[in-house]
Order: sequence, then structure tokens, then C-alpha cells
Amino acid sequence: NITRADFSRLAKGRSFTIQCIGHEIDQLNHAYGDVAPGEIAAFFNSAGVLEIAVNAGNAASLLNIRLNTIVRVIFE
Repeated sequence: NITRADFSRLAKGRSFTIQCIGHEIDQLNHAYGDVAPGEIAAFFNSAGVLEIAVNAGNAASLLNIRLNTIVRVIFE
């Protein structure tokens, strides 16, 4: 439930790392196709919330993400 507005307000232009079950993402994409098939992408979806996805894959099964999985955003 990390919204684009909250992310932008807290980021203030700083670099960041998104952590989720041993995976780290250090950039935001615009869509699935911004990364190669099988690669992890993070972007704000049409509902305006942070989405962690795998291009041409199922992030839930490939990354073992479940409902209530903790996602941390660390700003530097």
C-alpha cells in the first residue's frame, strides 16, 4: 500500500532501495516491458500503488510473495 504520493513525499529526490524477501530493487520502472523477461520490475500501477512484478512471469510464485509480505523502502 505504498502510494506514488507517499513515495514522492518521502523520497525528496534521494536514492532508494526497495527490499522484499531478499530481493533489492534500486530503480522504478514505468511498465513490465522496461525490464527483460524474467527480470524484476517495480513501478506505480494504474491504481497509483507500488507494484513489484516479474516481466512475463508471476512475481507471487517466483519471488514467494504473499499477502502481507513486508516490503521496505529505504531512502539514503
